Amino acid sequence: MTRTLNATFDGASSLKLDEQLDLAPNTIVRVTIETVDVPAANDFLAVCLAANLDGPEDWSENLEHYLYGDKRDSSE
Repeated sequence: MTRTLNATFDGASSLKLDEQLDLAPNTIVRVTIETVDVPAANDFLAVCLAANLDGPEDWSENLEHYLYGDKRDSSE
């Protein structure tokens, strides 16, 4: 049986598998190690800037109007 799994090394001597294995206790297996590059998580500001949104200058002042179509404040 050949199967590819992901695991996390604990920094000492153990690998924690991401999935359960259907093997009998004390089964001898061959392990080949290949590191996997995990992409860095984007922070909120980077995601917002990447969205490259374009809209009216008063978005923050008239959010309700733009989201729900509510009438704007008559004091404007």
